[in-house]
Amino acid sequence: MIGREYTRHKKGSGEKQKIAYHHEAFHKAIRYIDNHYDKELRLEELAALSHMSPSSFSSMLKMVTGSSYIDYVTNLRLKSAANLLRTTDLNVTEISLRTGYNHLGHFTKMFKRHTGLTPGEYRKLQNTFTHY
Repeated sequence: MIGREYTRHKKGSGEKQKIAYHHEAFHKAIRYIDNHYDKELRLEELAALSHMSPSSFSSMLKMVTGSSYIDYVTNLRLKSAANLLRTTDLNVTEISLRTGYNHLGHFTKMFKRHTGLTPGEYRKLQNTFTHY
């Protein structure tokens, strides 16, 4: 390679490294969400972990997962809550705390919004089907 060809090649290699670096950092942030959804999560901290601005992180998350940041975290939490309601005898308050909800009323409202049932109704319905 000579002259301009080398300059273009060198510039292209740097871009590829930059993209790979941001790709890995972004997926590290998603893995963090997946493993810590039961904790208080802040968009700003997750964006910093991925070396992006909060708006860029949100846009990338939507593009990759099809869900907004709030919807992504909410879906993880509610799937976990539904699983705990089906498979344990933990009370609803304990389940709400274990899935990242600090307020029982908010947990109940979000659960009903997504399933059409309160957590107690969901558990009763699941128990009805397991006895047959």
